[in-house]
Amino acid sequence: MKRRYLLFILGLDLLWILASIGISWCLRYWIPLGPVQPPGLRLVEFSAAVALPVWTVIFFAKRLDCLQDGSDEFATSSRLMNASVLLVLMMVAVIFGSHDLAQSRIELIYFAIVFTSGVVMLRL
Repeated sequence: MKRRYLLFILGLDLLWILASIGISWCLRYWIPLGPVQPPGLRLVEFSAAVALPVWTVIFFAKRLDCLQDGSDEFATSSRLMNASVLLVLMMVAVIFGSHDLAQSRIELIYFAIVFTSGVVMLRL
């Protein structure tokens, strides 16, 4: 029974990662910030390819199911914020480490804000 909940929560997190990447891309390129030509969806696919396996490893390594904490919202939100910061740092390292891709820094900031707030709200 606990395994089903664990996989359900992980599935919701992975769906939220995809939604957060899409929302951050839309916020970056649909809000007029000047003459910006949006790149193709290649960066979105690369971001998803980086974020999904990294979050899966972080989820199981840091036990982010938050079922054992009970109703301790502070411990839950603290653990989730630490994990989301770690995810964003890993994304920055991999994305900027690949020299052929140049992702917008504001898009990564939008992703960090949207993803962290969404993951915390999913748990509480």
